[in-house]
Amino acid sequence: SDIDRDMQAEQIGKVITAYLDSTTDRRLYIFVSRYFFALTLPQIAKRLSCSQSLVSKELAEIKRELRILLAKEGIIV
Repeated sequence: SDIDRDMQAEQIGKVITAYLDSTTDRRLYIFVSRYFFALTLPQIAKRLSCSQSLVSKELAEIKRELRILLAKEGIIV
């Protein structure tokens, strides 16, 4: 139902916010750049003066950590 979906979306938002509050500034920048501002990996890498490979690895680690946290809350994505 719409109410269940809204409640789950709110819970997901809380988990993501808590994760971002606890992570490094670099990971916060990568996450927000990719998923809020929709920058490409090359764009993020250029702004951080690092390789695309490094950005890709960090993004994969961020997603892995978020999946674990969400699973602990009973949310499977």
